[in-house]
Amino acid sequence: MIITLAALVTHQAQRTPEQQALIETRASARRLTYAQLDAHVTATAQAWQAHLHPGQRVLIWLDKRVETIIALLAANRLGALFIVANPALKPEQIAYLVHDARPSLIVTSTARADALRAHLDAANAWRPHTPPSPLAELAAPHERDSLLLLTHANPASNSVREDANRITENDPAAIFYTSGSTGFPKGVVVSHRNLLAGAQTVAHYLGLTTTDRILALLPLSFDAGFSQLTTAWTVGATVVLHDYFLPRDALAVVGEHQISVLTAVPPLWRQLLNLSWPTTFAEHFRLGASTGGKMPPRWVAEWYDRCPKSPFFVMYGLTEAFRATYLPPSEWPKRPESIGIPVPNNDVIVVREDGTRAPPGEIGEIVQRGPLVSLGYWNDPVKTQARFRTLPPALRPANGALPLPEIAVFSGDYGYCDDDGFLYFVGRRDGQIKTSGYRVSPEEIESVLLAHPAVVECCACGLDDPLLGQKIAVAVVVSLNNVTAADLTAHCRRHLATYQVPALIDLVTEPLPRNPNGKIDRHAVRQALESRFSAEAHGH
Repeated sequence: MIITLAALVTHQAQRTPEQQALIETRASARRLTYAQLDAHVTATAQAWQAHLHPGQRVLIWLDKRVETIIALLAANRLGALFIVANPALKPEQIAYLVHDARPSLIVTSTARADALRAHLDAANAWRPHTPPSPLAELAAPHERDSLLLLTHANPASNSVREDANRITENDPAAIFYTSGSTGFPKGVVVSHRNLLAGAQTVAHYLGLTTTDRILALLPLSFDAGFSQLTTAWTVGATVVLHDYFLPRDALAVVGEHQISVLTAVPPLWRQLLNLSWPTTFAEHFRLGASTGGKMPPRWVAEWYDRCPKSPFFVMYGLTEAFRATYLPPSEWPKRPESIGIPVPNNDVIVVREDGTRAPPGEIGEIVQRGPLVSLGYWNDPVKTQARFRTLPPALRPANGALPLPEIAVFSGDYGYCDDDGFLYFVGRRDGQIKTSGYRVSPEEIESVLLAHPAVVECCACGLDDPLLGQKIAVAVVVSLNNVTAADLTAHCRRHLATYQVPALIDLVTEPLPRNPNGKIDRHAVRQALESRFSAEAHGH
């Protein structure tokens, strides 16, 4: 019975041993078949099993390379929790993850380890080790930054049973740290069941097959990025590992490796769509998908202009429950603004404040139930209780007659359903702008601006104002030099209520700042807008 990702890879190694599992686009250009990947995972797990036990944590801070994948699967096989850290994070940010998760083992590189140890509490307690031979022997001779392990002299005590053969699907398997716009990141704990159910669900509705080549462009620390691995392993497909830096390089990888499946966040899609594509892309691109934010219909239309026979999937989900909805491509022409229907084997409900289901057209909080709901936030019971709550009686199966309560994730996102049950995203509870007594969704303003042909990307924020409470300010990147802020303001007036029209529009020439997962960093944009307009107000 397959209950872990490592067992899933073993299954594919037995089914199609010579099928390519991983391809690197690094200079080393290494490739591993499923049989080779499984053998390296087995050997690494054997090397670690005397010191790494179920429930302990392994933090991996590396670029996208085969050792990253082998390390996380070896930890998974032993029942330890893996944490894949974004390689773009700074050493001090990694130090926070170390402090919070208290890993027994850190898998990184020599240069990263040197930078990290300067920021760790009791740095001398972290001892460097050469990696076990299954990992060390993989290193290419010309690798400039060799692999290094850090182990703690006094590892965190472990009260979890130490028999990796007795783990269950409900045991924790990994921690994904969310990159919130303010404060420290939260560690979302996912179970083996979450990982496998999520992979099977997405692979099913995307229709993935063994012949697919999936480009892993998003960070593996991002649940949607990690999903490129797990969905591929579900069907025995090939994953091409690429560290994204420039959109032109990514398109070169698409062509060189004949990529058939590509998932990206909307800002990344915008960068890729800004470039010209060879006509051959339409021959091997089997599907595209977007997650992690609103994908404007105009951008989806650009995909279909280039790949008219290849479906595009608009998806919505939370790190706390992985994937919530998807819009079947056949429905996109009829409702291009929708984020779709619940993914298979899950339920997504729009809930009123009184805990009842909102009727079609009425805005409420988006709540998800089912096997994708994670185990909560690592080491944070207060935030866990706020987000993961008992499903209200009116929404429970069997009219609430079941004696045990069901835990659902209350997203903090607001939306509504149409008469056919398709969901529409309105905005986040904690991101709403309060102006002139009204609550305004920044996403609604951004949606209107993105419909303007000159707007490449934008981000709306609320800036403190003594009269209005907050005034609406928007940073906008445009593609035409002759478009002015006044033009965009007039466009907003034609499509928005008066109180929703931005008071300030800042035209910027550089791409908007991103968080480590590639999403627009709303907090950083707000700070830049505050600085810009504050300076103008004081005549600087």
